[in-house]
Amino acid sequence: MIASARDAKNEYSKGNSASRGVSALHLGLAIVALGGAILLVVAELSPLLDIRAAAVTLQTVKSGSHHGYAQLVVAVVAVVMALGVARTGARPAFVALLALGAVALGVALLGDLPDIHRSGVVGQQFESAAAHPRAGIYLETLGGALLLVAGGVGLVLGWGGRDDAR
Repeated sequence: MIASARDAKNEYSKGNSASRGVSALHLGLAIVALGGAILLVVAELSPLLDIRAAAVTLQTVKSGSHHGYAQLVVAVVAVVMALGVARTGARPAFVALLALGAVALGVALLGDLPDIHRSGVVGQQFESAAAHPRAGIYLETLGGALLLVAGGVGLVLGWGGRDDAR
């Protein structure tokens, strides 16, 4: 009788299964968020646009230098939040991922997108020069979208982490 009471006490102190770990959904969303953060880092190191005249590339603008490496900051914070999601499934981490995705998309769509067809000073010097988008704009847009999806889906469907078991 004493052993079963001790076992019951130990089982009660561990809590239910929802509070002990995270679901496969949380783990999957953490992986999606990590993928988004990795894409943001790769985008910062990738070319945003090329300015070409005929078949000659006159200038290449990197994504990171175009907006002061803002996406690297977003990516680092997103990794921390993704680890929080993987470990606890906490609702504030999902909210942060949603906000980080919005920031990343804002940088890409409001900061970079308007400039990907502008040839700037080089275009003034060479009449046939034209700007052409490169991989950076697509990578940072996809990375931001993945963060937005991970945060949004986590908020809508991801209940059951430690915050929700209290």
